[in-house]
Parts: sequence; structure tokens; C-alpha cells
Amino acid sequence: VIQTLARTDVEPDLDGDLRLIDCKTGQRVEVNLSPAMLATYRERVRGFVAGCAETCRRRGAAFVTTTGDVPIEEFLLRGLVRGGLVR
Repeated sequence: VIQTLARTDVEPDLDGDLRLIDCKTGQRVEVNLSPAMLATYRERVRGFVAGCAETCRRRGAAFVTTTGDVPIEEFLLRGLVRGGLVR
């Protein structure tokens, strides 16, 4: 399994007071992205990725994750080797 995340999913470049708009429903939510909230978010993303990796491991599947900004050549040469998919 190859999981590809946007760099901003892993490392959001937002902070402060924001108005988020759900692109499907149009619902608006006012939020304040404090350093503590961003740290919690990053921790949850790491937990989500770890959970995906554990699920794959239990089912005998290899798992690697990357971000969309990593050049494909770099991912193929380093990421797949690091993930144990190629030698």
C-alpha cells in the first residue's frame, strides 16, 4: 500500500484565526489554530498513518507513505527501499 498525503496535510501552513468552509456543504466554521492545536493535529495525523501501517502489517501487506511534493524518482529510489518493497 502506498499512501500519498499532501504536504499541507502533514505540515499545515496555517495559523491564527481562520474561517473554514466545507467545500461540499458550504458550512462555515470559525477556528483559531493555536500552536497547541496544530501540535494536536500533527499528533493525530501521525497516529492515523501509524494505524494504517499497523493494519497493513497485520494483513501481511507492505506500507509506505509519502507526500505529493516528493519527486517520483526520489520516492522510487528511496521510499520503496526504505519501506522494504524493493532492494
